[in-house]
Amino acid sequence: MPVSDESNRGGTAAGSDGGNGISADAARERVPNRELLIYALGSIGGSFSWSVNMLTNPIFNMELHVSLVWLGFVLAANRVLDAITDLLIGYWSDHLHTRWGRRRPLIFVGGLGVGLLFALMWLFPSNLSQTGYLIWYGVISVFYYLGTTLFGTGYWALGIELTSGYNERTRVSAWRSYAGAFAGLTTPWFLWFIHNKRFFDNPIEGVHWLGVIVGTVMVATTLPVALFCKERFAKIEARKKTHISFGRAMTVMFRNKEWMRMTGVGLLLMATLVLFEQFSMYVNFFYVFGGDKEKATFVGGVVGNVGTVCGLLAIPLVQALSTRLGKHVAVRLCLAWMMIGTAMKWWCYTPEHPWLQLIIPFFYSIGIAAFYTITPSMTADIVDVDELITGERREAMFSAVGNLIGKIANAGATALTGFVMAATGFVVELEGKQSPETFTKMRLMYSIIPACVLLTALALVWGYSLTESRVTQIQAELRTRRAGAAGGGPAA
Repeated sequence: MPVSDESNRGGTAAGSDGGNGISADAARERVPNRELLIYALGSIGGSFSWSVNMLTNPIFNMELHVSLVWLGFVLAANRVLDAITDLLIGYWSDHLHTRWGRRRPLIFVGGLGVGLLFALMWLFPSNLSQTGYLIWYGVISVFYYLGTTLFGTGYWALGIELTSGYNERTRVSAWRSYAGAFAGLTTPWFLWFIHNKRFFDNPIEGVHWLGVIVGTVMVATTLPVALFCKERFAKIEARKKTHISFGRAMTVMFRNKEWMRMTGVGLLLMATLVLFEQFSMYVNFFYVFGGDKEKATFVGGVVGNVGTVCGLLAIPLVQALSTRLGKHVAVRLCLAWMMIGTAMKWWCYTPEHPWLQLIIPFFYSIGIAAFYTITPSMTADIVDVDELITGERREAMFSAVGNLIGKIANAGATALTGFVMAATGFVVELEGKQSPETFTKMRLMYSIIPACVLLTALALVWGYSLTESRVTQIQAELRTRRAGAAGGGPAA
């Protein structure tokens, strides 16, 4: 295969060192720091997009008194619609051929749309009825999540094809995690910011300003990815005359045992983060602080920042564990560590000692950061297996299906939140005066139950088989195949 900008970053023929002591394969696998930094910064906008979930209930339910059940239904409905577009956009992106590539057009349009719509979502008029607020949120969120599909599909697919190196893929994920930590440091303070009476007269005024600020940052961090990052496989895929059908693409994907294993783990983790983490605000606001939202949001902000710092400090350790023990072993350790921290919430969220919450990030947040650093790298390895079977590079399809699974879990968990909260006996008007039985059920839903869910995820990942030696073998086969298809030229 002729050497191209997409297929040879080292700039040397296979087997040479280019005079710098680095092999051609190693040079090809290494992502330039400047490009990697620009790519990683895109995760700031992507991470901020999830803050819609943490703001929806405090604003539309607690402040505007929109029904929690109806909010769940609206969000679940438009996320299901959004999930359908995930599959179509993923398949379309893998076979898209433009002068700008397969991924960058999606990243540009999606990043711009998400930033603008995030701001608009929180700039609602102040004189709407509860039904009016529900419609405002529902309509805008349909287009908002379409934007997250466009950006997320292109962004994660681009990340997978940045490198073929087994450990370099973890480095890409690590840089993305470092940059995303900016969002992790700031989002825990969003509720404190909008409830702070020194800044705003009320939370509604606060969320108006927050929407504009965050939306601007989202646009500023996502668009450079589309403008300055390169695609490695666009020209290679453009030379192919035929492609597998959508049905065949889905069948092969869901027959991939390792993909299904990791999808199940992600599904369980998403359910834990969305459904059971919804109880965080309610337990902290009403059980720990008796309805004092300003104190609750301040402590929550500190705990969130401690968690982000813990996650950042854990990334080099995670990389070392992944390199030394293998990605699958590192994920097992991370899930076990996170499970311990989740169970400890039962004892650490208490009105007698509210600052005991600071213990949790040393377990829970480290586990989350580690998991999301390693699993994208594992997905890239799974894409290699898929290419061995189908002959196509389908990064976007895997990204889209991953998003689909996450959104289905998100939508289902969000829809269930109102019912689960109601089942505990929680009544929003009572605030901190809920019954002892209600608080006990809420605490169980926030600690012991999600710990059991994580135990199930740990069992799923136990049999993962794509070790470094196996991935290296697969990539050697792929290079041989590509070289043969191109008449013996250097392989990508």
